[in-house]
Amino acid sequence: MKTNKKNKHVCHQELSRRDFMKGSTAGVTALAVPPIFLELFKETSAHAEGFSPVLPKYRFLHIHFSGGAGIWRWMGGIFASNQAQDITPQMRAAHGLYEDSSTTANLYGTTVLAPTEGATVGQSAFHNAMRAVITPATMARLQLMSAATTSPDDATAQCQYGMMPAIGLAGLKGSLTSAMGLFASPTGNLVGEWVPNGGLEIIPTTRVGNYLNAPAFSNVLGGAGEPIMEEMANVMRKLSAAQINRISQGALPGSTAGAYEEMERNVRSLITPTELNATNNPDLRSIFGIANPIANATLEGTTTESVRIAHMIQGLMAGHTAGIALQDGGYDYHQNVLNATNARDAMAGRLVGQCLQAAAVLSQTNGAGLFLLITQDGGNNGNPAFTPSSDPATTPLFVGDRRDVCSSLVFVMRPNGEGATTLKPFLGSLRANGRVDETTPMGRDRMYSGIVFYSYLRLNGLTDRADAVLKAAGYSALEIAAIKNPANGLFA
Repeated sequence: MKTNKKNKHVCHQELSRRDFMKGSTAGVTALAVPPIFLELFKETSAHAEGFSPVLPKYRFLHIHFSGGAGIWRWMGGIFASNQAQDITPQMRAAHGLYEDSSTTANLYGTTVLAPTEGATVGQSAFHNAMRAVITPATMARLQLMSAATTSPDDATAQCQYGMMPAIGLAGLKGSLTSAMGLFASPTGNLVGEWVPNGGLEIIPTTRVGNYLNAPAFSNVLGGAGEPIMEEMANVMRKLSAAQINRISQGALPGSTAGAYEEMERNVRSLITPTELNATNNPDLRSIFGIANPIANATLEGTTTESVRIAHMIQGLMAGHTAGIALQDGGYDYHQNVLNATNARDAMAGRLVGQCLQAAAVLSQTNGAGLFLLITQDGGNNGNPAFTPSSDPATTPLFVGDRRDVCSSLVFVMRPNGEGATTLKPFLGSLRANGRVDETTPMGRDRMYSGIVFYSYLRLNGLTDRADAVLKAAGYSALEIAAIKNPANGLFA
């Protein structure tokens, strides 16, 4: 005999105040419901029609550096060396290098030629700072790809790198939401969209409470929230019309106020349980430089960036979200001396290292991997007058920005104990003068984004979802064919 079972988890349904009032057993008692309760009933979800939500094995992290940064200084020279091109004076100027090199180095499982920069400058400040954070065990799980691509110079909003809308449209979703970002924008960071947002709500973690009290956290609460909802309904049923009127106007009568406030505390205790407080994890505190645990009561209003990012990485690797987007600024190096630019590059490298190391620690036992995309808007144009004898305190290494000395990096962190993927070490090509060859499919930011996302879906075994996302992005049939061509992809 068929049975018609109703969905017990009402918190999984989209519910407005009007809907709640219509469905209430006490009619107008819904007026007494505080905003936090209504928010708990909501779920934010937007994905292409026909795709069931799925949590990807490899979570997606996007970090964008505004203004350029010296990433290309490190990878550009290596890229040129491995293309068997002479590092000409023009190339050295383009990359901020000033010595030829035949030195080899092992970078994340791949032997490459590494440009030597001399004792005055040392190796890349970006890479050194990153390596200072990640452990040898984490290093062994990483693979790296460097791409030669272009992007609008000093125009973050025009860089079509925004990946979080694509995450949502493909139906990739955690227990909480599809995506979170450091900024309140359609992409979670401030870069442009290469695919329409499609109604996806990206939780902007401008303070930790945006994550902990997110409307969609009803997914995490699940059945645990039902007793609290029942308690709330029972109290509301006992309210008189006068009490309801006073509550709706913000005035709570004595005993009712106590019960009402107790209910809200109970719900908040579910939203911010101890295990969701990243500052209680000593490993995360050490990685992100957080001195002491932060009490739950204080945590919600915390805006410190390191604390926010620690919670976002924890949520990503725990499967509360499928993707997160970060952004860091201040990497416009016009006429800045080397000492100043090295300090900024070290900040960028440290952020990348912190995210990688935190992800490695958090994924030790849950079988999750990480796909980290690093982008920049424009690159830094080297100073041909800089030599090994130049004073790093007075001579600028970079004299301007260029859109065609730009690099993107992709790190893949394998799940603990799994073998290497087929990630290519390099993608794209350079022209003889050291600039990016924009005639290649990956030479422009919009096409590169499509290639990156298709390759990411391939890594997760979800390429059947690609066409709908790429068509929504407005790619032509020829462009989609180029994006899906294995020769252009990130994986061999």
